[in-house]
Amino acid sequence: MNLKEIFNLLERANANGVKIALDKENLLVKMKSANVDNSILENIKTHKEQLIRYFQQTEQESDNSFKKLNNERDLIEYNGDSYYSITPVQYYWVSDEMDKEYKQIDKVHGSVFIKYHLKGEVDWNAFQKAYQYVIARHESLRTTFHSINGEYLMKVETESISVYKLELNDIRQNPRKEIIAEELADFCNHKFDLNRGPLVVARLIHTDENKYIVAIKIHHVIFDSWSEGILLRDLLSSYIAIKKSKTPSLPILHNQLKECLTVINAYSRTERDYHRNYWKNLYQSLPEEMIIPGAKRNTSSIHEKICKTEQFSLPKDLVKVLTNFSRQFSTSLFVILQAAFNSFFRDKTGLNDIVIGTYVFGRDYSECEHQIGCFAKTVLIRTILKDQDDFNEVIMKVKKSNEDTKLYTAFTLIDAFFEMLYPSKNINGTFWKINMQYNTISKSQLQNSVIEDKSEDRLDLEFVSGRRKVNTYIASNMQLNFSQIDQNIKLLVEYDSSLFDANAIKKLIGDYLTYMNEVIRF
Repeated sequence: MNLKEIFNLLERANANGVKIALDKENLLVKMKSANVDNSILENIKTHKEQLIRYFQQTEQESDNSFKKLNNERDLIEYNGDSYYSITPVQYYWVSDEMDKEYKQIDKVHGSVFIKYHLKGEVDWNAFQKAYQYVIARHESLRTTFHSINGEYLMKVETESISVYKLELNDIRQNPRKEIIAEELADFCNHKFDLNRGPLVVARLIHTDENKYIVAIKIHHVIFDSWSEGILLRDLLSSYIAIKKSKTPSLPILHNQLKECLTVINAYSRTERDYHRNYWKNLYQSLPEEMIIPGAKRNTSSIHEKICKTEQFSLPKDLVKVLTNFSRQFSTSLFVILQAAFNSFFRDKTGLNDIVIGTYVFGRDYSECEHQIGCFAKTVLIRTILKDQDDFNEVIMKVKKSNEDTKLYTAFTLIDAFFEMLYPSKNINGTFWKINMQYNTISKSQLQNSVIEDKSEDRLDLEFVSGRRKVNTYIASNMQLNFSQIDQNIKLLVEYDSSLFDANAIKKLIGDYLTYMNEVIRF
């Protein structure tokens, strides 16, 4: 099997929800669904040795790249302290000028709130030590951000780990404990200081006998949705180990956040001009304004953009047909859902040039996989259709648009739009109004904790996620969140309630599902 054939196999596997990785000297294969094309699995078995050699070589090249860059790190010495360059993702969160009006109105913009309910007996000392172990393990949790000579830089703080304490609040005897528990979990009156830190604060709230709330507030500049799974795994695994007087067994971090950002910056500097030229040559002009059916008006004040939600379920037979389409076109289910929406939107509005925003994890390097940090960002996917394009042709165009978005990341389509719109720098609310997201999760993932449930390493606590009970603002007009749980797909629609009411959303999504059901069976 040559290198091109390996790439093709990996691409097909990825499109079908099959993740292939190296686990020491063995090949690790994970499937998001049990319903996978057998030819892919047979190919993996047949060429197992070649795949192992490929991953070993890739891993070695990655290690060498990091070692080389460690000596060429974006390091700035200032007043005796070491500072490091950041990426545009971090710049967005630390700059007061980016989305200035939105940040001023949404007082918790940039804050991530994590809340879990625990049921069982908690060893407070072990939990405290586990929390501090995680803080010590991840430099990202001990970073601060500074403006020096007009440039935003990151600094890793070296003060004692005791500064980062898990706060214990025992409110069992308080008659207002339910209200107080919410206030504590929401960190009322707390405000981050990017210059001083800490950028993560945590509380263990003892609400009743054998009942607790773990509440964590962390700044988005060092955290994204991928990081939550890492934080939870590291915290719980460390708690179990420390409770048994053992050393936590976690994946080794050969490098830290600053090294990962250095690699991203180096790639951007090398490829930026080439990627800019690609987007500029591909798209010479901006698309038309997107008008979403059912909107009350085209613009609204940020103060009014309160997020509301509606949930829908896709029929199982429709999911089955959509899955077959993804296999037929060797692409992801997300591309098929996106193609169906683009086709529906074109036929509904007459708009052929459609831009969809989506959230990507940005962890393109293996070293980033176990890092707590903010690598994720919003990217734009633009697809230009023709009136006569049938659904198959729409799928191929959307597939190509998604592939371009993954390939040309050093200078993205959103960067190109910003340059075209200079100096207004305002793209949201014109041609880009809708975001779309797709996630998969198995029932076993829902039922089990994030740590492996071995008899000797078991978490003796019930662990349930909780939510904040506050109004949130929404930057876009609409967010379509698809979640596949085994063979079921749910669609959670988050929308700007100043532009749409529940009936308008139900009609729009109802029409979309009806259209999808008709077009894929045509």
